Amino acid sequence: VVLEAELVEINKDVTYCEQCVDKYGEYFSYPLQHLKELKRQKKGKMKDIIKAMESFNDNLIGGKKLVKALERDTPIGA
Repeated sequence: VVLEAELVEINKDVTYCEQCVDKYGEYFSYPLQHLKELKRQKKGKMKDIIKAMESFNDNLIGGKKLVKALERDTPIGA
């Protein structure tokens, strides 16, 4: 949630900075490039988090299947 909020704010800042470049010139080019790089990094982190969550979910599902299989194969009282 925090990362998403940061991306929303960065998008607003990029838009504003682009307007400043148009209005005031190249002086705002470096901050604009910095914001775009920051946005790229945050998106990369978000993708990594999503991949990790998907992997965790896959492992959880696999673990549940394994537990069920072991419960079926293990005699009661063993």
